[in-house]
Amino acid sequence: MATYLQNDYLSIIWIFVVVFILFAVLIIIHVKKIDFNKYVYPPKLVQEVTLETMQSINISPSNGFCESYFGKTNELEKACNALTEKRCSETDCCVYTSSSKCSAGTIDGATYKSDTYGNTLHHDYYYYKNKCYGNCNQ
Repeated sequence: MATYLQNDYLSIIWIFVVVFILFAVLIIIHVKKIDFNKYVYPPKLVQEVTLETMQSINISPSNGFCESYFGKTNELEKACNALTEKRCSETDCCVYTSSSKCSAGTIDGATYKSDTYGNTLHHDYYYYKNKCYGNCNQ
């Protein structure tokens, strides 16, 4: 064994030098707290999405028309006046009167019983949802 050490002492020294360098590198990494793991960025909120189940969605356009004027009978009257006879009969808040005019109203008749001047409006009959009410024999 002594002859082995005498013949290969340079190889043994190189092994010790390499091991020493490796330990020195490990100690430097530990002291400097160098981290070789890839940095993981914390999650960042990019977009917030709100999902609605649409349980209370109003599918009927005619109901949407009425709901858009809920509590605004004067505006509803003007909107109903602009409807055709066919569209008037499709809504729940308009009636087609005997004077061939669409007016705000319900199954009980037109909402306004007088015009803007206070004159009483006489409607012999009216159509609500395509059904005639009043004196329908005409």
